Amino acid sequence: MAERWQLFRDRGRSALPRIIEISERLAEIRKAMDSGFPLDEPEAQELREQIADRIQVVHDIESDAVDQLRSIMGERACLPSATWRELAIGASPLVLSRKSANSWV
Repeated sequence: MAERWQLFRDRGRSALPRIIEISERLAEIRKAMDSGFPLDEPEAQELREQIADRIQVVHDIESDAVDQLRSIMGERACLPSATWRELAIGASPLVLSRKSANSWV
C-alpha cells in the first residue's frame, strides 16, 4: 500500500499500470486471508478469551508473590509508588521527584 501511494505521489498517472498491479495483488492477499485463516470468528474469540484467562492467572500469581514479598520485607523495603509507575513505562528509578520519593506503596 505504501508503494502504491509513493508511485502515485512521485509519478502520477504514468504509474497507473503498476498501481493497478499492486491493487490486484492486495485484493488476492485479502481474499486468501479471508478464506485461509485457520479460525472462524467464534473460534478466534474463544482463543482471545483463553489467552486473557491465562494472562489473568499469571497476574494473580505475580500479585500474590508481590504481596508476600512486601509482607516479608516490610513497608520500608517497598519502592515509592511513582517508581513502580516509572519502571513500568521504562523511566529510570533513580530520577524521582521530591513528592514521589516520599510516597510509599
